[in-house]
Amino acid sequence: KGLSTSTPPVSTSTPAPATTTVKTQAPPPPPVKTTEAPKKSEAPKSSQAPSPPNNNGGDLVSNNDHLGMTYTPYVGTTGQCKTADQVDSDISAIKNAGFSVVRVYSTDCNTLENVGNACSKYGMKMIAGVFVKSSGCSIDTPDIKEQVDKLVAWGKWDLVVLLVVGNEAIMNNYCSPQQLKQLITDVKGKCSGKFNGKVTISETLNIWQREDVSSNLCSHVDITGANIHPYFNNGVAPSEAGQFVRGQMSILQKICNKSVITLEVGWPSGGQDNGLAVVGLDAQSIAVKSIREQCGNEVIFFSLEDDRWKQKGSCGCEDSWGLGRAFNINTSS
Repeated sequence: KGLSTSTPPVSTSTPAPATTTVKTQAPPPPPVKTTEAPKKSEAPKSSQAPSPPNNNGGDLVSNNDHLGMTYTPYVGTTGQCKTADQVDSDISAIKNAGFSVVRVYSTDCNTLENVGNACSKYGMKMIAGVFVKSSGCSIDTPDIKEQVDKLVAWGKWDLVVLLVVGNEAIMNNYCSPQQLKQLITDVKGKCSGKFNGKVTISETLNIWQREDVSSNLCSHVDITGANIHPYFNNGVAPSEAGQFVRGQMSILQKICNKSVITLEVGWPSGGQDNGLAVVGLDAQSIAVKSIREQCGNEVIFFSLEDDRWKQKGSCGCEDSWGLGRAFNINTSS
């Protein structure tokens, strides 16, 4: 189903995501020895009018129109791990662009140490992640255990405003809702007494709308986390991207009756046009402006730079999600 088989020349024990297209929205987690990649998903277009911003509390709402940015510490052209100095430079640039939070997906490439040190230095917060792939969805799955052990050993929980367990893990059939529910319980148990912040998952709206998902997960998340990618809906023009995201967030809020955070939203600068959802640098800038105006203070933009090490996928766009130009950010690679 259009899975990308590109794997960067990085060998680490944790996930490597390569986003892929398959009627679903997806992100990019880490590159590593895996050939699986998250898929992107198409969620139903909402005809509802934009609702007022939900106050999801504290550090998960910014006082400007761009809360956060996703960040993976890989060199954009090769997928190799960035150095600590390169990461420091990137985080400094993200901070200078006005962002207050960075979302990371995993613990490989010394993510916690390098991103954590830079965030501490520049006064930023982190959304940390436990990445789930096809190898299993249990606290005893080796790569999951390793990530959780690294989080606990790292321990700089004062920097972490949200912990995301899994990234489209149900959508990719890596976890059943019941398995993910148990994994959240077990991860919380490992971090108890150390991390008392919010925990969530990241799935697309169509997954959250499944009864087996909401019945199992609503009680186990503190906030509803979702990836929303308007480009994969062919009736959404760049100028309507923000209204589309706001509409989806309104639907999500009613599913668990909890606040919502969009953990990935963006627009590709290259690839194939998808109906009204045309690509290009101009289209990307228009889409980002629309999202910032409608809900930018409660979304995490995806992503900092193009991932040229990824295969293009069926949309031809999987390597073209970098938003550096749209936010006037110069990256280290």
